[in-house]
Amino acid sequence: MQRSWSWREWLPSAETLTLIGVTTTAEAVVVEADGPSGAACPRCGQRSEARHSRYWRTLKDLAAQGRAVTLRVRVSRWRCRNARCETTIFADRLVGVSASRVHHTQRFGAVVHLVGHAVGGRGGERLLARLGMAISDDTILRALKGFIVEPPAPGVLQIVGLDDWAWQKGHHQGRKSLAIRAGSRTASGRLRRGSQGCAVRESSWQLDGARALC
Repeated sequence: MQRSWSWREWLPSAETLTLIGVTTTAEAVVVEADGPSGAACPRCGQRSEARHSRYWRTLKDLAAQGRAVTLRVRVSRWRCRNARCETTIFADRLVGVSASRVHHTQRFGAVVHLVGHAVGGRGGERLLARLGMAISDDTILRALKGFIVEPPAPGVLQIVGLDDWAWQKGHHQGRKSLAIRAGSRTASGRLRRGSQGCAVRESSWQLDGARALC
């Protein structure tokens, strides 16, 4: 027996949004919802229910049975009633739905990041279009860059990779550095290996805490 979708299943966050209605066509679904009935000022934290104005915010959401889903949220601007606060008017923060200045929901962005990480920008664009989640390859790449962790300070090494060579005559061994990586940066220095481990010469990089792959 086929079960119809409940109103909670259409919304990214039933705690933040209230469903107004769902309009379906052969190719797309439009979901309309109301934002919260009040909000806290982002500067002072005081809650306000004094509405200044309203506007519609349009977001891409997860596809439904291969059809593109557009979420239209009626959000509000609020007046801060704290006389000592510098903020007079502020907009809704759609917690659990979407970040500020973003044109898609958080769950849509999570899928875009996973697909882009697996198949790249152009491949992800073609795949998501077939799934009813059309998005450009540039947007996919921007989503991937948003998850990049900042590298550590340039003077602190993470990984030291070494390469071996040896002279058989006299059994004298030498070693040199192939890659000394700190985040996305690469440095070079001449290294040698003795009985006490690896030593570095002609390098200004700190080895404290680094993993030496000797």
